Amino acid sequence: RAGPHLGSAWTREQVEELAELYQQYQEEDDIVGCIIAALPSIPPRTRQKVAAQLVRQGCVTSTKELRKKKRPTGTQWTSEDDEKLQEYMGAHHPSTPVLLGQVDMDALIDLFPGKSSSNIERHLKKLGFVQRPRKRQEN
Repeated sequence: RAGPHLGSAWTREQVEELAELYQQYQEEDDIVGCIIAALPSIPPRTRQKVAAQLVRQGCVTSTKELRKKKRPTGTQWTSEDDEKLQEYMGAHHPSTPVLLGQVDMDALIDLFPGKSSSNIERHLKKLGFVQRPRKRQEN
């Protein structure tokens, strides 16, 4: 197509390379990101251009198939994680349950890289290490 994007047309070689790269990276979490990293930088290709070309070539039926896959990074708690958490809480808070505000969340985030503070909080509550503050009764 003519116009201001004249230099961005895909050549036959680029189309073939794109198909090969798709085959190579189709199981990756970020297919398009891997393809862009492997493509020559001239001409520059955006995620949108690569995704649209993959649809045109029939590699995928929709760009929705190319969205980055969400991995449950850091969300799975292992028995080793539970033991490490028990050791930490036993050393720093021997009388449990404690109020969540008494727990050093920065230390726990360092102890469990990849796990969010909210994920750690939920797990502390699940294991009974923290309690919610009691509501005050009005007189």
